[in-house]
Amino acid sequence: MVSKGRFMVNIKTKLKTLLKVLIIITFEVLYFTSCGGGTIITPPDGDFAVTTAIGTIKGKHRIYADQDWLQNAANDPSVFLSVAIDSQYRPANCTLIWIVADVDDPADDIILDSNGSEGDDNIGEFYGGYNSDFEEVNHGGAYYQDSMYVTSIDACLESSVEVILPPDLDSLEFKCGDNIVVSAKIGSIIGNSLTTPTITLWKRLCMEYDTAKGCAEGDSVVFDRLVRAFAGTDIWNNWNANNCPWIEVKKEHLLMSEDTVAQIVPKDPLSNQLYLDLKIYAMKTKNDQYYHPVHLLSVWYAEREGLGDTTHGGSTNWQQDPEPRAWSYLFMRNIKNHPPSGLAWDAWKGAVAVHELGHQIGRIEHEDQHSSDCIMRAHGGPSPNSPLFCPYCVKKLRWGIKIFK
Repeated sequence: MVSKGRFMVNIKTKLKTLLKVLIIITFEVLYFTSCGGGTIITPPDGDFAVTTAIGTIKGKHRIYADQDWLQNAANDPSVFLSVAIDSQYRPANCTLIWIVADVDDPADDIILDSNGSEGDDNIGEFYGGYNSDFEEVNHGGAYYQDSMYVTSIDACLESSVEVILPPDLDSLEFKCGDNIVVSAKIGSIIGNSLTTPTITLWKRLCMEYDTAKGCAEGDSVVFDRLVRAFAGTDIWNNWNANNCPWIEVKKEHLLMSEDTVAQIVPKDPLSNQLYLDLKIYAMKTKNDQYYHPVHLLSVWYAEREGLGDTTHGGSTNWQQDPEPRAWSYLFMRNIKNHPPSGLAWDAWKGAVAVHELGHQIGRIEHEDQHSSDCIMRAHGGPSPNSPLFCPYCVKKLRWGIKIFK
């Protein structure tokens, strides 16, 4: 038996997921495979329950690295997990061993999953190469070896554990898309087992959204597009891991009603002063009590007569602002008056929002390498009605997110 202390490190205040195992004689079909098995209707979410003749293992498909994942790198969210064993399967040694496997990335594009169908491709790991850590919940336990943890089955035939996902050692940040499968072995490592489907690391994008007068129209479509794009789901409800940055968009509050703030016309829409004017405006109107680093602002911004300007949105960047990518903007008059041919203006507003937040969150540029249908191409690419990120952009969003407060 290897001592638990050997593997505990000072970055252990990290992600936890708790697996609950109960004996229920029913059957539930798994719907999430580890690699490339065709279109899945929605990204896996919520609770799962997998039942075999031995019993049922329960838990959640997602582990979240938040709450406000850009504000506090040391937060430690956890979900309660436990096991209940039917008396006929109770082992003589009253032992249950938890085993965590780093399974194949569900994407199958070589940009995101360069080792094909092999596992061991998570970015995060603890010192020594271990792909998980554990904590006792309410039963005695000790490390067995890498990615295994022994717990005791109590008088109620129950056992429980916390499985902790590691961060990237270089940045001490969690990487969206890291995924694991957990097995509960009864009695010994060759005993009967119950196994979870894939559990994936997500981040939540908590966003402050402000609007000027007359600029909130079409927002239901905007947020539908944002939620879909950052979850890799198109408007027809088809999900593909190759388009999925594993980010959940949360719009927690609207800080202004649309009739309380005057319309804004920047002084010079053809220079960097545009962004500086908007930054001054946004700083006056945002609500600091929420401390959300992602800000989206919808303003009127009428094109100046004679200039023929059709700019639909913008994002501050590191050359123009000491807070890199702190703000994204939607220019409502131009969005309504100049949508691409054949596209409804509210769908175009949603596409612009996805595009600008791609700049803001991932520092993605038009000139970066993109697939032909990527929303981050100049002018939104050829598919703005159902905006999705291509694998090149997904890699940046999953593994290279940089946001500044």
